[in-house]
Amino acid sequence: EGRSFFEDLPLAPTGLSLFWDEQTQNLSNKSTLLGLYLEKAQSYIPLLAPKATIAVNTLSTRWTLLHEMLHHLYASQQPLNHRGIHLFYRWKGTKRNFDNIVDQIEAGNPPSSKVFWNQLFLHVNLSLKMLEVFSLEEMAIESVMLKFYQSGKLRYVNPRMATTSAAYLISNYKISSRKLKSLDALISEYKTKIPPLEQEQVLVDTLSNRINHLNKQILLGLGEFDFALSLQVDLASDLPPKHGDRTFLRQFLSKN
Repeated sequence: EGRSFFEDLPLAPTGLSLFWDEQTQNLSNKSTLLGLYLEKAQSYIPLLAPKATIAVNTLSTRWTLLHEMLHHLYASQQPLNHRGIHLFYRWKGTKRNFDNIVDQIEAGNPPSSKVFWNQLFLHVNLSLKMLEVFSLEEMAIESVMLKFYQSGKLRYVNPRMATTSAAYLISNYKISSRKLKSLDALISEYKTKIPPLEQEQVLVDTLSNRINHLNKQILLGLGEFDFALSLQVDLASDLPPKHGDRTFLRQFLSKN
């Protein structure tokens, strides 16, 4: 199922191999990194610049290759600084600035309401963008692939990949849901500590609307989960048991 094709590809250059190893260290013990998509001009791997690159594990299948190619299609429609490592470094800067302000508050030297809420807005807004690019894009890609697989348009792939994809959808849903809840809690916490003035309330409302919108989007991203249930798939011990009733999806979401 595509493995002989991948085995014939050239080995990754040293810089990419080191980066791959760094990414695998961030995974849980039960996870395996199957593929990576790197946007062009990745300064941390000079050998690859200015080309976009897809790297796959020799254990990967055509499903993984298509998944990474869809990342490339998404990336081709967006500015480079809105994605990948470029977005990560922008987010990291806003987090550092926000953490510094929190330290000032804890030290009894809080900034003005305007300064605080402007900085919180920058940090949370980029956190939501990170969520869109990393978690929600993953869900969107897998949903599209599952839909094409179910309709018979995605062929010559291992059927087991559909069940793995469904589990991956659920994992990303849970991660995204927890992150949105934590960001919403952060806003609520500081609304009490540093009440926003009328001008800052506009920023608060904007963030709240984005969080609500993304909550709806991640639920839409689970549209293909019903398909996994219809296959009688036991995704994981903490997920719904084998069940063919599509109403079970609603019951599961209400408990998580």
